[in-house]
Amino acid sequence: MLDTKTNEFADFLFAHRARRVAKDYINTAIIPMLCRKAGVPTADVRGNITSHRARSTIASQLYNAKEPMTLFELQEWLGHRTEAANPPGLADDFTAWVRTG
Repeated sequence: MLDTKTNEFADFLFAHRARRVAKDYINTAIIPMLCRKAGVPTADVRGNITSHRARSTIASQLYNAKEPMTLFELQEWLGHRTEAANPPGLADDFTAWVRTG
């Protein structure tokens, strides 16, 4: 399928009949179902488990790995084209953002 941001072909994890599944449906139906099947809660003290939280967790793991990604590698991996797309203060305190994100 064609990625609307990059206009390149990409594989999407959740698709149906050659169309991307809506983010809202992923967060309100698919993720809660997967959590139930896995026997894990659908929410914690920070709120509901969502696709964005999973993405943030993966970014944290990539930053805290034995051979971590740099800020610029993570920015590219997350699809942030400019520093403005990053959370405020990221360049000043990237470590604190990743560890709480």
